[in-house]
Amino acid sequence: MKQLKPDVLITFAFTENGLANYTLAEKSIEFARFNNLPMFTQEDISKKIECTSVKILNNHDQLYIRESDSYLSTLGLIHGLKKVAEERNWNNVVVAAAPVHCWRCVRDLRKMGFHVLGCLNVGIRTNKYWFNDNDPQIWVRNSLFWYIRESILRLLPWRVYSKIAG
Repeated sequence: MKQLKPDVLITFAFTENGLANYTLAEKSIEFARFNNLPMFTQEDISKKIECTSVKILNNHDQLYIRESDSYLSTLGLIHGLKKVAEERNWNNVVVAAAPVHCWRCVRDLRKMGFHVLGCLNVGIRTNKYWFNDNDPQIWVRNSLFWYIRESILRLLPWRVYSKIAG
């Protein structure tokens, strides 16, 4: 059986403030560099890349950033990837996301036609690490808020979810 090779790594931000995006940026760069992969992400992660001790990818063309003037949803980032992926013929993706966010990232990518090869292990950390009491996005302030919102999003039919989140 032929082993599939990833075409791209997509990294989803989790909070606007706090340590989570530093870890996601660092682990993503290490994985992309080791596997010689392009990385697709959003500004919240790219800002952390500039601050990490890990040097940016060897070739700046390998970092694709989906820019947004306001909050960028999980599905919004995937729509951005879809446009770039069609131009570059990418289909096989690896996901980097907070552990509690991975399930929805994978589901949404599959619904948008991508073949997800897996989620990058970004390390298991305590909820206090991933969630931030002072974040402007209320749903990432603590795990209770996250799971309430996440449960609703998971229960929505795809047609409704994609209109709300897209």
